[in-house]
Amino acid sequence: MSSGISASKEVIESFKDYIDNSHRCIILTISNEVLSPTATIPGSSDLISDLSSITSKITTTEPCYIIIKEDNASSISTSNYYFISWN
Repeated sequence: MSSGISASKEVIESFKDYIDNSHRCIILTISNEVLSPTATIPGSSDLISDLSSITSKITTTEPCYIIIKEDNASSISTSNYYFISWN
């Protein structure tokens, strides 16, 4: 069953960029039943240091999805990702 929410072309391109360039985080929002990228955050070598950059891009009034890449992953096949639904 589908939720009826589709990914925009920008989400697909932003996600490719996120993976290809080893960014730390991508933030997505839903507007008019379409998922759109809000921010892609480059990462340092330390997730804790990157949290302030991530939290500066989210608000308590706008729901979003946040995908965060864990530290110390040498390739996409060994990477751990966290998916957060922020309300």
